[in-house]
Amino acid sequence: MKNVNDVVVSDLDYICSHLQDELIQMSGKRLLITGGAGFLGY
Repeated sequence: MKNVNDVVVSDLDYICSHLQDELIQMSGKRLLITGGAGFLGY
């Protein structure tokens, strides 16, 4: 069974490998991520 760190690393690896073009365009820019309250149980 994976621990939390393994899951986070796996997810970030997936995101970085599948969004290379988008990440290059976003370089040096700010990104606001919203909508996480429900995920966190609020």
